[in-house]
Amino acid sequence: MSFSVPPVGNPKVDFAIPIKSRTRKTFLAPFLRVTLAAVVFATGCICINATQILLLPLKFIPQTRAVYANGLRYTKAAGGVLFSGFVSS
Repeated sequence: MSFSVPPVGNPKVDFAIPIKSRTRKTFLAPFLRVTLAAVVFATGCICINATQILLLPLKFIPQTRAVYANGLRYTKAAGGVLFSGFVSS
C-alpha cells in the first residue's frame, strides 16, 4: 500500500493532509538564500558608492567634468538596476 503525497503549496490539498504526515519545511535553505542576497546587495551598494567617491576628484577639474557626469550617470543606473532587481525578486 503506497500513499501519494500531493505537492506542497496548494492550500486546498495541504489542509487535507494530517499534520504528522506533512513534509517539513527546512530552515537552512531560505536562511542561506536571504543571507546571500543581503551580502550581494551590500557588496553592490559598497561598490557603487566607492566608484562615486573615486570619481569625485574629476568634478573639480574643468576638463574632466563630462567624464565625472558620465561616470555618475552610470553608477546611478547601476544602483537602479540593483534596487529594482531586489524589489522585484
